[in-house]
Amino acid sequence: RKAFQLPETPERAFLSISATSQYQLFVNGEYVCCGPARSAAHHQSFDVLDISDRLRKGPNVVAVRVQFQREGVYYYGPSRAGLLAQLDCTSGIQEATFPTDASWRVTPDESWLNASPKMARFHLESCDRVDLRRAVRGWTDIEFDDKEWLPAKVLRREEGWPAPQQDDRPTHLVPPWTSLVPRDIPYLKESISTARLPIHVGSIPEPQDESSFLGDTWADAPVIPRIPVKRTARQDARLDGPFTIAANEPGKSRVIVYDLGEVQNGKPFLEVKGPRGAVVDIMSAPYLLDGAVRSPIVASTYVDRIALSGRRDRWEAFYMKPTRWLAVVFRHLPEDARVFDAGLIRLEYPFQQRGSFHTPDCPELQALWEGAAKTIQVCT
Repeated sequence: RKAFQLPETPERAFLSISATSQYQLFVNGEYVCCGPARSAAHHQSFDVLDISDRLRKGPNVVAVRVQFQREGVYYYGPSRAGLLAQLDCTSGIQEATFPTDASWRVTPDESWLNASPKMARFHLESCDRVDLRRAVRGWTDIEFDDKEWLPAKVLRREEGWPAPQQDDRPTHLVPPWTSLVPRDIPYLKESISTARLPIHVGSIPEPQDESSFLGDTWADAPVIPRIPVKRTARQDARLDGPFTIAANEPGKSRVIVYDLGEVQNGKPFLEVKGPRGAVVDIMSAPYLLDGAVRSPIVASTYVDRIALSGRRDRWEAFYMKPTRWLAVVFRHLPEDARVFDAGLIRLEYPFQQRGSFHTPDCPELQALWEGAAKTIQVCT
């Protein structure tokens, strides 16, 4: 967090920002965007965001949540955890600059467990294991008191020739970040894809003892490999408000399955209120396999897991997943819960259709063209 005062509402305010490996940006309590674009550390991509309409005279705060992908895969070079940002404000002839330095305040997010598993061996992205009982609420707001947080550590060069010295001046260009490159691809479009129509509500056998979800090992319990989908919900029963999920029966888990209608890339979200310590899995799947939501699928595991705080919780996954079918599984639910909202924060590359393709005499070629266009849209 960086809290600061502005003598006037700025006419122009641009925030340059990058991080390893991913960031979520909030200004004065409101979400702005996530980034940066994927890049190699020695040509680190940074975003330049116009936040002029988000700042005001008086107190302001820039808040950033960052996750470092600690491990590596063969096509990534070495990296280093860090956040780099600079806010430049202009009002008339007055200018103010706020760079990332030791005046920023920082704290670990104790709710996000470092044991969160990677989606697949091909990825650095992780599935969430989040304990909402440990979540810090309101930390993006101006009024939040961060005096117990630590001052940020300014990174210095730790390798190379000549050997680093204790009195070396900190700089933004420290290995492996030896070149900073402005983002040269468009920003992803973000929208909310709400799952209002569950097609299946029921119970399934729990493959292990419910006591597996108590204590400190709840995050490590195996995921359910297969959830059969039966269209048990009324197709006209759109759920525009909260609904109640009954407590689990012995040896069973309550399940809600949503159909988003098409494959989308995005970050699953859930708004729910349940007993403190209740454990919920949120499973994403691009398609059904033999009439079931499966995990793993396409050599990947798309299962996030949260432990509820006992208050009304809103959780959002940190990383996107390909999703059409969204299953909410109450693995440990000793009392009734209320589900208020569920769905996907959809992320799309901003393609523009500049032509058309129509083959009435050859419908299979038409289908092939449309399928290819859809594949590119989904996979980019």
